[in-house]
Amino acid sequence: MIDSKVSRRSFTTALMATPFAAFLGKAASAATPVYTRNSVATLTTKQIASLQLGFATMIARPTTDPTSFRFQANMHGTTDPVTTPQQQLGWNACQHGTYFFFAWHRMYLYFFERILRAAAGDPTLTLPYWDWTDPAQRQLPLIFREPADATNSLYAPWQNGHRPEAVDDGTAQLADATVDYTTAFAFTNFTAPAGSGQGFGGQLGAPAQFGTPHGAFESAPHDLVHIALGGLMSQPRSAAKDPIFYLHHANIDRLWKRWLDQGGGRYDPSTTVWLTQPFTFFDENGDAVTMTPAQVLDTRTQLGYGYSTAPTDAITTAALRSASAVRPQVAAGPPRAWELLAQSVVLNAQPNPLNASFNVAFSSELARSLAAPGTQRVMIRFEGMRFTELTDVHYQIYANLPSGMAADWRNGFLVGTLSSFGRTMNMPGMGSGESTQDYDITSALRLSAAQPHHRVGDITLTFVPRTGLVDASQRPFPFGPGVRATIGNILVYVR
Repeated sequence: MIDSKVSRRSFTTALMATPFAAFLGKAASAATPVYTRNSVATLTTKQIASLQLGFATMIARPTTDPTSFRFQANMHGTTDPVTTPQQQLGWNACQHGTYFFFAWHRMYLYFFERILRAAAGDPTLTLPYWDWTDPAQRQLPLIFREPADATNSLYAPWQNGHRPEAVDDGTAQLADATVDYTTAFAFTNFTAPAGSGQGFGGQLGAPAQFGTPHGAFESAPHDLVHIALGGLMSQPRSAAKDPIFYLHHANIDRLWKRWLDQGGGRYDPSTTVWLTQPFTFFDENGDAVTMTPAQVLDTRTQLGYGYSTAPTDAITTAALRSASAVRPQVAAGPPRAWELLAQSVVLNAQPNPLNASFNVAFSSELARSLAAPGTQRVMIRFEGMRFTELTDVHYQIYANLPSGMAADWRNGFLVGTLSSFGRTMNMPGMGSGESTQDYDITSALRLSAAQPHHRVGDITLTFVPRTGLVDASQRPFPFGPGVRATIGNILVYVR
């Protein structure tokens, strides 16, 4: 297992002075034995008891102890006051809205798992994953719901962040659309240009706890699962205080590898800046350690763990190839044409979708882009977005949804989603809560161009509120009325 109890500066200096191939060879020889992370649905009674004991032991430790559950959770995000140098060093470090999102969370889980294993006194304990890609596992796992009291260290209300009742009693499950990752997997580029979320892993940029825009996979399904579960999971400052957080992110970690396994030009960033960026964590002894993305590229050879199975859903190579064909990488650089379409759009949660219709002045440029193959893209940008409260409602966004057609996420007109995760105004440490997000509407516009009486310059955006949850009959869960979000500006541009 590779970590270093050295300062950030000395670690970076040493790493930069070491030939990269030699560094990887050293890492590969150190990781034995290889642990297997299993699906929570397959755990034995003994494994469940060990998992619960590990969490209970960590929960009982004081927040000043780096191996305590509260300390570790606060490394992801917190509003707790800082009282020790270790807290100052480690807390509020999660990475969102940058291309460090996947790597940071992998490192975080790696050290959390080591602490958990030591706390349980079980050398075989591994962190399980929640495979919500499996339609049979869309409910919150039973061991996180029962017993529903303080004797169960996996039950969240002890942290004063009760999940929605329908989630806790098992009557709600994650909707198919909430956990679908076909759109994110269709991106062959890991990294997006700065200011763009049009990449699997996120935008170029410096480390940031609450960066925006979010990358494609972070936006969906990552954000949507957080919001659907509600309670502590609904915002970054509290999410890691809910034990299900760690199984949710173990599944995300597993899917990162599956994205790479699709091939087709998919690969992790290879720049020195990304590979050598150090982050600080704490190990099972409570010692501060540093780690970089270069040290976590292969979990089996570098970190000593793998996953028991591939995801069980039916995303086929053919489907991914088809989706990838309409989602080429968005080129960097300024747009060739752009136009401000609207200001101060208010998003309510209401029974009927909200439609916002526009006529684009540069329709001839738009038509040329739609007719041209390759990387020419038509994009919509939302600026100054604010969610007014923590909410279980997210919005599906459709472009040019034909009149009379149901808002179905599989119909080709869905261009993305918008949720409040990391975007809520007036939350401590979140500033104004304003954010920006881009959506590629090219494919939806091409589909609508085949509709009768359609004019190329007409763009209608349809915002459909969803909770992300359905009942056993696949009926969406209801939500209360009221304003959930505002968008400062909506722009369209061609790149």
